[in-house]
Amino acid sequence: MMLLMSWFLVGAMEGAWLSPHEEDYRANLHQVIEPPSSITQPVLKSGRRIVGSDWQVHGYYPYWGNQDAEIPWSALSHLLYFSLELNADGTLGDEHQWSTRGQSLVEEGHRHGVKVLPCVTMFDDEAIRTLLSQASSRTAAIDILVDRVVGAGADGVNLDFEFVPASNGESPTPKENFVTFVEDLKTALTAVNPSLEVTLATPAVDWSGTYDYDALAEASDGLLIMGYGYHWAGGAPGPIAPIESGETWASRSLTWTLDDYDTYGLIQNRSKFILGLPLYGRQWPTESSEIPGTERSSGVAVSMSQCDIEFTDGKRWDEESSTPYKVFELSGGWEQLFCEDIASLQAKYGLIERRDIGGVMFWDVSKIPGDHEAWTSVREVFGVTLDDSDPGSTDDSGDPTDPLDDVSDTLDPSEPTTPGQGPVVVISAPNAAVPGQPVALDASRTYHPDGRALTFSWTQEIGPAVVWGTGRRDSTVTVILQDIGTHRFEVEVSDGENSAVGIVEVIGLTTPSEDEGGCAQNESGLWLLLLIGAQFATQRTQTYKGRRATPL
Repeated sequence: MMLLMSWFLVGAMEGAWLSPHEEDYRANLHQVIEPPSSITQPVLKSGRRIVGSDWQVHGYYPYWGNQDAEIPWSALSHLLYFSLELNADGTLGDEHQWSTRGQSLVEEGHRHGVKVLPCVTMFDDEAIRTLLSQASSRTAAIDILVDRVVGAGADGVNLDFEFVPASNGESPTPKENFVTFVEDLKTALTAVNPSLEVTLATPAVDWSGTYDYDALAEASDGLLIMGYGYHWAGGAPGPIAPIESGETWASRSLTWTLDDYDTYGLIQNRSKFILGLPLYGRQWPTESSEIPGTERSSGVAVSMSQCDIEFTDGKRWDEESSTPYKVFELSGGWEQLFCEDIASLQAKYGLIERRDIGGVMFWDVSKIPGDHEAWTSVREVFGVTLDDSDPGSTDDSGDPTDPLDDVSDTLDPSEPTTPGQGPVVVISAPNAAVPGQPVALDASRTYHPDGRALTFSWTQEIGPAVVWGTGRRDSTVTVILQDIGTHRFEVEVSDGENSAVGIVEVIGLTTPSEDEGGCAQNESGLWLLLLIGAQFATQRTQTYKGRRATPL
């Protein structure tokens, strides 16, 4: 286990590790891109759409993607054009055709009701330190970014600073200055138009404790968590974005990352946590066919489209991480490919739904075509259902530039749709609790539309073992957590003919100084106790209908 962990830790700390964003950026740095002559697509007015949904779906689109006519607008709420390069003095370097091609994408996005933002990048720690430390540089950067947003009619700014450096003893620290920069940028954009957004690309693992998650969540409109790169080019082969690590893989996983954001970003900010997922995989030359393997040389990034071809035969499934992979032999030796497919992405969508966070982000949308079935799956999970019997939902008679056009045609999923339907589960529990203290899991507000009598059956799905303080067949039960970590509970409610399932998660938390997996924020013990106390006071209620256990 420690050997598997070492590649990630050493790479991140010594600078050898590159995020997928920076890796792709450097690989395409010298490409000359000719913008397409036409990017117009028909506006989708039927089926499932993202517009009007409570979920957010962000897609990064790099300037080298060069498939503007295939952007899956109907599956997105936000498109992030990657990138405008920011210098240490607050000036812009290469803008990669933002004023021309970018503006065309803004106009096309608005036709589809999708927000389009430029992604502003910095990939040098010391340049980031310099920019953040100088008020004049921060002001210059904010002024020019506001100008570029207004000039293109865009919907705000996405910042991708990789990575905010640790303090060298200066005060304020880069961590504090980054919060100030985000606050000031948001204030400047709000002064122009209150609807303009500031979102941030943030790390899956904050190795140096330089991202003040809760302050950044409060200052911005969303933290786009780069939930990939858990196994990287220069390290051992393995899942790019494991849901769980199990006993096979390194200790970090998407679940660990979301627990970390709950601890340091605060559970009440979950609506601003957007989990990024990869539309790519990686293929490593390995010493043997053994899993986990040992790399012979660096792994090569493989788009999900190419993975689809590779997976036509020999595909296996890693249950611990919910990841497809393939082990095969070439003339030079063994190879291991870990990637994503529809099943693995859907498993991650389930994690997003269970954690009740703000939505999903993809790196990057150009890695699969616009008609790929993955986008159909996104619309099915995160979209809004339209009433296809309404003639207005199948034509373009409405205003295609209005993001809320045709949302009035959506069906309310909480309304009865068929006679004899099953129970509607209403379940609530505290978001967090201290191990050793009783926790109430409350489904007493569950009801049946026809007034039928209901029975309840509670089970624990994941997490450390708990002590059940009451029976498991009451509408409200009590459990006593025995350890820290995420505990997921499920209640099945039946009327004798139909049943529905509800899910709730409770995180066992101690003070962060006791949490071995947390990323230290270097604050006082009193602040930490107040932080945790605020999470214990937070209660979440969700409503479910049917067997799929999807919140209404």
